[in-house]
Amino acid sequence: MSDYISRQAAIDALAKNMPTPATPDGAGEFDHEIHIADEAFADAIRIIESIKPAADVAPVVHGRWSHIAYLKGIKVMECSHCGKRVLGSHNYCGNCGAKMDVKGEE
Repeated sequence: MSDYISRQAAIDALAKNMPTPATPDGAGEFDHEIHIADEAFADAIRIIESIKPAADVAPVVHGRWSHIAYLKGIKVMECSHCGKRVLGSHNYCGNCGAKMDVKGEE
């Protein structure tokens, strides 16, 4: 599974750790390298800001199937999240998209 971070969180993390010429380095002998790193971080932020579109990520909804009845020998199941009734059980509810991974009755 992929890890997602908001665009703003990535920008904030880079900005927080961005070195600046004001960073104490003893005698100022690394000011040139700090300036180069500063420009690289600024470029990284511009790249992050330019990525369009951002991932459209929705939270995962979890649920479980509850056995309601039998219809011609097939279980009638109900989604614990939205109440939709279906024949048989599946890994996801076709109505609300709930992932059926909550332990319990099936």
